[in-house]
Amino acid sequence: MRSQGYTPPEERHPGWNYMAYRSSLPTDNDNIQRVVYSTLLSMGIEPDPKRADRHAANFGFAGDDSPTIEWVFDTNSYPILSVVLSPIEGYMQLSTFFGLEIVRNKGIGRELLGIAMEEAIGRGHRRFYAESREVFAAANHILETSGWRRGRDLPPGSGAERTYYLILDENAETPITG
Repeated sequence: MRSQGYTPPEERHPGWNYMAYRSSLPTDNDNIQRVVYSTLLSMGIEPDPKRADRHAANFGFAGDDSPTIEWVFDTNSYPILSVVLSPIEGYMQLSTFFGLEIVRNKGIGRELLGIAMEEAIGRGHRRFYAESREVFAAANHILETSGWRRGRDLPPGSGAERTYYLILDENAETPITG
């Protein structure tokens, strides 16, 4: 899933002494909550750790035997970008995809999402789903330029505004409608 012309982050950001794409750890929880909640607040959205942002509230505790997939981009021992894919209704839902502004529009999010999706595909998943908001422009751009298709718009008050899906198995059903 790596895009052509990919330049590793260490070549793009020489001041970052240590960088890694890695599975999440319980010790990532506080940092990822800060990343997610500060991003939401900066966009005028109140975090909802009991519903919409519950994956951030529990980040790092999925474990190796969990069906949930969690990855981070870690620089200088500080995770600054997270991806969570969670099983829901026959899909793997992109339930968390947040990073500090310093990593946006640099290809790092695209790479991290690709790594998480490769793990999901390796586990046999072929159908992916996401809900998003218009203000999440960087994430929406990644999805729209990575083969994900725009789905239906969601009703006002549902939290998210739009849906995306990616079906890798041509025999799969249509996207989630409920």
